[in-house]
Amino acid sequence: MRRNALRLLRPTGSQVAVEPELDTVVWPNGLVLAPEFVYFTAFKNDPSLQSQFKKWGYIS
Repeated sequence: MRRNALRLLRPTGSQVAVEPELDTVVWPNGLVLAPEFVYFTAFKNDPSLQSQFKKWGYIS
């Protein structure tokens, strides 16, 4: 499910911005994602980052 949702963001990826008040990443359609979730999605298979992803609660 998450993968499909992120796939929808690709066409607008170049329009992503940082919202200063929220201190997070926002898309033109109003979607707000935690930066660490975006990072996890991009690098979830990197063995050197697994302990950080466990701390964040994305893997067990």
